[in-house]
Amino acid sequence: MAMQLSSDLMDGLVLALLSKEDLYGYSLTKQVQERFAVSESTMYPVLRRLKKRDWVTLMMNLLKDVTEDITRYLI
Repeated sequence: MAMQLSSDLMDGLVLALLSKEDLYGYSLTKQVQERFAVSESTMYPVLRRLKKRDWVTLMMNLLKDVTEDITRYLI
């Protein structure tokens, strides 16, 4: 049975991880998944909510060899 995590718990977990180091969304998701069974589709709304509250900062990088933006989340 999957455990439901509240949005406050998810926010706190993400902020705790980001307080240790800047992370890309994928790396952040993998670190959360080591602790809890959450899908990738769960994480990005959390990150958007934290960004909307100005609790995290996005750092966008466009690499010449990559055709898409790479986003790093900072606290």
